[in-house]
Amino acid sequence: MPRNKAIDVNFGGEMRFSALLIGAIGVFGATACSGGDRIAGPSGSPQPYGLPATPPNSPSPFPAVTRPGSVYNEKSRLYAAPTDPSAVSRYVLYDDGTFELQFQNRFGSFAFGGHYQTSNGTVTLAFEGANIVGLWEATASLQNDEMSVMYNEVMVGADFVNGVYAREQ
Repeated sequence: MPRNKAIDVNFGGEMRFSALLIGAIGVFGATACSGGDRIAGPSGSPQPYGLPATPPNSPSPFPAVTRPGSVYNEKSRLYAAPTDPSAVSRYVLYDDGTFELQFQNRFGSFAFGGHYQTSNGTVTLAFEGANIVGLWEATASLQNDEMSVMYNEVMVGADFVNGVYAREQ
């Protein structure tokens, strides 16, 4: 029976890899861990794929609110990561019963929208987004000028982070 020169399998449970296979894994592994092609952005920090960084000293990283509503900014850096310490989020609850969970990171801004209802200091957030697992929903409690948001399991599984947001004055 001819034997594969890249992988030699002994069905007694022993598997030996040739130097060719190990070398290939080493090359691919080193390339994957190197972070890929990066160029320096305006601040000198690496920016993937040449995308510009958020301009320094900007008054607010978010787009202006263009209709009546309340803005709640995250109290702690819920979405900041070593790869993007500038990532921030906020909620805008519009007076017409719609809302946006807005994000700003080094790639720009984006938002998830939906509808909300309030009752006795509790805000029920029904997101327009969903995934294969189910609907995106959250519940928030309002106390003084703070909104504590708790996401359902579907959203937590999609990397949304429970947290506290403070009302912008």
